[in-house]
Amino acid sequence: TDLQGLLVTSGKGVFIVGADINEFLPTFARPEEELVTWISRAQAIFNRLEDLPFPSVAAVNGYALGGGLEAAMAGTYRVMSTAAVVGQPEIKLGIIPGFGGTVRLPRLIGVDNAIELIASGR
Repeated sequence: TDLQGLLVTSGKGVFIVGADINEFLPTFARPEEELVTWISRAQAIFNRLEDLPFPSVAAVNGYALGGGLEAAMAGTYRVMSTAAVVGQPEIKLGIIPGFGGTVRLPRLIGVDNAIELIASGR
């Protein structure tokens, strides 16, 4: 490929706010096999971002929540504005971040900080 890098950002006041929980929750009512397939496909997207053969930068302006934070963590680098707000609020709904966030976060901020963020849902 001729690409030498990837910049992921948003022209809006948010980076990625994650899934609409009202649309997302019915997914969990599906049979287990379908759910595992769906999660595996989603994880593969984040893994491909992480494994790109060139550097990637997530430029976070505003909110990066849930899958948005997980997408930012999958990049090589993250640059955040002072207005950036990050978190995994799905925890408060009893949903474990499923796209690699619980694996990537400790690598980036250390285990103690990651446990605090993941356990609190902040």
